[in-house]
Amino acid sequence: MIKTHYPKDPKGGSIKLKIVNPDLAEERAKLVFLKQDVSDVVEEPTWVALTNIYADDLVKHPEYKATEEWFDMTREEQMRHYWKRLAMMYKNNPDLHFTN
Repeated sequence: MIKTHYPKDPKGGSIKLKIVNPDLAEERAKLVFLKQDVSDVVEEPTWVALTNIYADDLVKHPEYKATEEWFDMTREEQMRHYWKRLAMMYKNNPDLHFTN
C-alpha cells in the first residue's frame, strides 16, 4: 500500500489493490452468527423504515458517499474527508442526521 496510516508491516486489505484483509476473510469463513438473528434485526420494521429514509437521502446527495480512495488515504486525510461529509449532511438536512 502506498499511502496508509497502518504500521510498516500492514495486515490490512485494499480495495484498490484487490487484497482482502486476512482478519476479515477469517471472520467470513467462521460465520459464527445465527442467520435468523441477523434477519430479525435487519428486517425489523422501524429499522427498515429508517434505513430507507437514509438511503433516499444518499440518492439525493451522492456527495455523502465514501469512495474507494478512502481506504488509501492517510488517517488525517480520512478525518478531513469525514468532517467535510458531515458538514454537508448538516447543511442539507440537519433534522434528519443530527437529532437528539
